[in-house]
Amino acid sequence: MKRIMYFGCSLLMPIVLAAAFSRPLMAQDDGSSYAEFLAEQDQARKAAMGEKFLADFQTSQYVDPVYRITVNIHYKANNWAKVMDLAGRLEQLDPTTKAENKEQFYSLAMGAAQNSNNTAQTIAFGEKVLSVSPENLNALITLATTIPGAAANDKTATDKAEEYASKGLKVLPSSNQFAEDQKAGLQGMLYSSLGIIAFNRQDYDRSVEEFALATKFAPTDGNSWYLLGFSYHQQFTELAKKANEASSEAVQLSKKRPPDRALIDEANGTAQAFTDASREKREQAMSALASSVNCGGPTQQPATQLLTKIWQAKNNGSSDGLQDYIKSKKPPQ
Repeated sequence: MKRIMYFGCSLLMPIVLAAAFSRPLMAQDDGSSYAEFLAEQDQARKAAMGEKFLADFQTSQYVDPVYRITVNIHYKANNWAKVMDLAGRLEQLDPTTKAENKEQFYSLAMGAAQNSNNTAQTIAFGEKVLSVSPENLNALITLATTIPGAAANDKTATDKAEEYASKGLKVLPSSNQFAEDQKAGLQGMLYSSLGIIAFNRQDYDRSVEEFALATKFAPTDGNSWYLLGFSYHQQFTELAKKANEASSEAVQLSKKRPPDRALIDEANGTAQAFTDASREKREQAMSALASSVNCGGPTQQPATQLLTKIWQAKNNGSSDGLQDYIKSKKPPQ
């Protein structure tokens, strides 16, 4: 029995040794490659050397500084693809990096994705930033303003965007990430994002609330004024419909014999209340749309078209006085 066991071991040993020697040995840097990297002045060559260093010396004590320098070189050179690639492999290339460095690299990659108009990567890296720094205001704002347009029909995504916008509004006042004179505009952006989310859900009461706040903090944002006017118009349409329904009910009640005067008066009163409310919404819609026209930008034309339609419907098809009305609604700068 001993001979059999001994013989078995003698067969296994060459296999184990062969496997061990077949593994490639990890290259080690004695410091000279790192010194050459630091000494290189040409930034393009330095970045290439950095990438080679990260591939060749994965266990070097200098991996972290080489990684940081290389990513920053690519970012300064507007090489967005390289920044995203290196940041995407951060855990592999620099597994011991500190949380604050991860926040920096993922933030750079998020910016690179934005500059590349890569919405999916902007969202992915923004969420990586928040995974290591949940109150990073730049990431909260970026995600809150990017997701509603990119995933309007994705409830899970828009729910997250709503959370990001709400959290951003809480964090912003005491944050030192942005100067005080920037904060009002950022608040406007976040309220506008909440308005867009509500608008896409067809919750026009909520979208009116959010866009009204957005235009308060960012009075020159034509898009918020336009969507505020559009939301008011949706409210006007719904109230006008209810007024017509109540009025029709009053007519039907008057045809009954004997007519119930109390019920008729109640229906007429309801119709009048809805009519008055709808007219107020119509005025608010026109005012907001006129402000959007004054702000200019991509929403100027659709705002003008909708405003003209509402104005003419109110004034028996005439556009008289519309231009003067628009001029009177110029928002404060």
